[in-house]
Amino acid sequence: VELDHLTAYGNETRAEGTSSVVAGGALYVDGSGLLSHIDLRGNATSATDGAAGAGALLVTSGADTSFSLTNVIVAANTAESTAGTVQGAGLFLDASSGGSISLVNADFVENAGVAADTCSGGGAYFADDASSSLTVTNVGFSGNTCTGTVTSEGQAAAIVPGDSAALLWTYNNLYEQPTDAIAGITDPTGTDGNVALDPKYIGTNGNPSTWDLRLTVRSEV
Repeated sequence: VELDHLTAYGNETRAEGTSSVVAGGALYVDGSGLLSHIDLRGNATSATDGAAGAGALLVTSGADTSFSLTNVIVAANTAESTAGTVQGAGLFLDASSGGSISLVNADFVENAGVAADTCSGGGAYFADDASSSLTVTNVGFSGNTCTGTVTSEGQAAAIVPGDSAALLWTYNNLYEQPTDAIAGITDPTGTDGNVALDPKYIGTNGNPSTWDLRLTVRSEV
């Protein structure tokens, strides 16, 4: 799958019923692929009795697949479960069966997850295993939240179980995130070019579709 210059705004995927699972409010991609210049805002997933996640995008890979996302905006998306868990209010990248996934040049801004049980990954949720390869480079996380009645973890991102043999997390920015900004790995801020600085976006007021997420000249990033 190859997608270039795609915008998705205001889509919603809902599931109702016992043990329902819903993911991918705007887009679901399975297997190898290349997504570039993707803008996902104001999308949502919700489940009344089960798990919800990937308010904007769900990507799954397999043992012999590779997936690349570059130049991505994931903003103001939501995932809600009134009786279960939430994993990735903005994005869910699933490499739990192996494979290679890279996320480069992206902004996760004010995505929100709310769960009756555990909420993991307000901005993004990465599922990995010992045979997978995960690269996250030059990605900004700002103002994302994940609120679970039982447990909340990884307000910006969760990497579960965090045992990838090839995990590269470099030059990323965790700004305006609580102390539990990242789950599954030790907070990398201060190492490998990772920072916690105000990006100073041009504008995040009003309708998310009109937010200008370019950096001002005063940006610290």
